[in-house]
Amino acid sequence: MAVDHLWPLLEFPALEGDEDALIAAYKAAYICHYVKDEAGHRYVHRDWAGQAVLFSEHAFDHAFTSTAHFREGLAHDGFSLPRAKRMLWIREVLAASAGTISRYEQTRTDSRGRSTKRRSFVVAEERYVVVLDHPRKAGDPFRFVTAFNVEDEGYLRELKQKGFLAETRPRK
Repeated sequence: MAVDHLWPLLEFPALEGDEDALIAAYKAAYICHYVKDEAGHRYVHRDWAGQAVLFSEHAFDHAFTSTAHFREGLAHDGFSLPRAKRMLWIREVLAASAGTISRYEQTRTDSRGRSTKRRSFVVAEERYVVVLDHPRKAGDPFRFVTAFNVEDEGYLRELKQKGFLAETRPRK
């Protein structure tokens, strides 16, 4: 049964029996679409408000792994194929190319006990979230943290309760 999505999934069906090759293919795709071009020049992406967003090569491991109990401080479970398949959606969300996308701002405590500001984009139709860290210094770019499909309704409820709804881009 095919599922309709706002954007196409990124898939490597020929590699699905070889997890190491599959992970390497998704990491290469992440780097070439978000981190740097073939000449090694870093990309600077922009969200729909014109804010600069940088992607780190090192963010791949965090962004495309999953854990059922991350909030309880447990380690990641491992590579998440569903997250990786939605990788190209990140730029579509930042551009607000389709769907109903809400931008939330929130302050939370990071794993080191520091207060950090986050920007979260939530795609209503897909239950998909893209998370960025605010820059620590004015004028610096936002930093990509992660992107994932929300399976826990409690996560969205908490984000809406504790975050500030800054803007919603309606379905185009």
